[in-house]
Amino acid sequence: MIECSNCHSQLIVTRTRTEVAVKTQKTHTSPEILTDEIVEQVKNSLPPQPWPTGTSKEIADKLGLPPRIVSDAITKLVQMGVFELQYYGKLYVPKSKKAKTQTKNSQDGKKPKPNSHIIE
Repeated sequence: MIECSNCHSQLIVTRTRTEVAVKTQKTHTSPEILTDEIVEQVKNSLPPQPWPTGTSKEIADKLGLPPRIVSDAITKLVQMGVFELQYYGKLYVPKSKKAKTQTKNSQDGKKPKPNSHIIE
């Protein structure tokens, strides 16, 4: 590894039969572990659900955090019950809530929805 004399980045130089390649070594200046402070920052940055696809990446860019950390924070917030589980912009309803909704709809004379856990 070599250090750049201008920006002090770590450089990795590799040689093959046909070329010499130089790339920078990634340095991690952002947190690598999930803290309560980060979870709170992510919580305060999220818009109302359902979120469009790519929201976690936008939040990561906005907060200057790795996307993996933001994704972990969102997962923790879902597990805590702060937000509902969703996948590709669609909210999922737990089976127990779905059963209550179908029972209520049956009592109202409405036809229950098919066996889907996605809220359309």
